[in-house]
Amino acid sequence: MKATEILIREHELILRGVAVLERMARRASAGRDVPAGDARSLVEFIRKFADACHHAKEEGVLFPAMIEAGIPAQGGPVAVMLGEHDQGRAAVKAMDEAIAGFGSDPAAPGAFASAAFAYATLLTNHIFKENNVLFRMADQIIPASKDAEMVAAYDEHEARVTGPGEHERFHATIGALEQAYPG
Repeated sequence: MKATEILIREHELILRGVAVLERMARRASAGRDVPAGDARSLVEFIRKFADACHHAKEEGVLFPAMIEAGIPAQGGPVAVMLGEHDQGRAAVKAMDEAIAGFGSDPAAPGAFASAAFAYATLLTNHIFKENNVLFRMADQIIPASKDAEMVAAYDEHEARVTGPGEHERFHATIGALEQAYPG
C-alpha cells in the first residue's frame, strides 16, 4: 500500500469518529445528556489517533517529502494543512475544557457542542482537501522510489509512538461510540 493510501485509510476511521462527535454535539446542544466518559473517549481518540498517530505521520514524513520534492514550506498547501492541524488542536483543547465542566457548569455542554461542531467542520473539509488535492499532488511529485521509505517511517512511528494493538483499540472505541450514538 502506498504512503498516501495508508493516510486515506486512516481518514476513514477519523471521519467515523467525526460523525460520532457531531451526533454527540447535536445531543449536547439539544440539552440531552452526553456522558463525560463518552466525550473523553472521543477526545482521547482524536488526540492519540488523529493527532499523535495520523497528523504526526503527515507532519514528520509526508510534508517533509513534499517540501523536498519542491512544494514550498511557507505559503503553500503544506502550510495550510499545518495551520489546520493547529486549529484542530485548539478545538480539541476547548472540547476537553468543556468536558471538565460537565455536571457542574450549565454552559459546559453548549461550549462542548460549539467546539465539537467547529472541529467536525474543520476536519471534514481538511480531509477532503488532503484526499482530493494534497495526496494526489504528493503522488505526482514524490518519487515512487521514496514511497517504501515513507511507509517504513510510518511503521517506525507507530511502533515508537502508537504501540502494538492500538489501531484495533481505536477501531473498537469508535465502534462502541457508533453504537451508543447511532446515525
